[in-house]
Amino acid sequence: MNLDTQELLQSIPPGMITCMAVFGFIFWGGFWAIFAVIFQRNLKAVPEEHRKLSPYRAWWLVPFPVAFIWLFVVVSRISASWKSVFQARGDETVGQCGKPVGMTSAVLALVSNLLSLQIFVGGGELITSICGILSTVSGLVGFIALIVYLVLINDLKIKSQKATTESAPIGSGIS
Repeated sequence: MNLDTQELLQSIPPGMITCMAVFGFIFWGGFWAIFAVIFQRNLKAVPEEHRKLSPYRAWWLVPFPVAFIWLFVVVSRISASWKSVFQARGDETVGQCGKPVGMTSAVLALVSNLLSLQIFVGGGELITSICGILSTVSGLVGFIALIVYLVLINDLKIKSQKATTESAPIGSGIS
């Protein structure tokens, strides 16, 4: 750990560090809970026979250590679910259903979080500064990629719903 970081941590009262840690975990959980709800709603729109992931498993994004790996699983399986839906309809225009963008987001989130741990390892002021900048940039780019992924899967949901309503016979009760 850098000398300045050690001095800073020693000057902060232990109760304050505990409060900051609790707030950090609450923020983390709240942040990923928002995405879990969005992913869950999207998965519920996928017909059950095409789902590659239970909608409720998106909630595994909320626990702190699990999210690093689970985002890869969620993104991969949501994209595979939508791919299955459109392949069953013979529609090949959807491509990979956002999987490359979603996986990019997952990789950047992992890189950002791993780089942010460097402050506790040490290695000098320059390395800490560079890792901090790279962590911030990769985190922001990963967040933007995650938003783009959400837009893509929402578009797939809308396209699927339009195809369902257009193929339903008049008077069938589907609207």
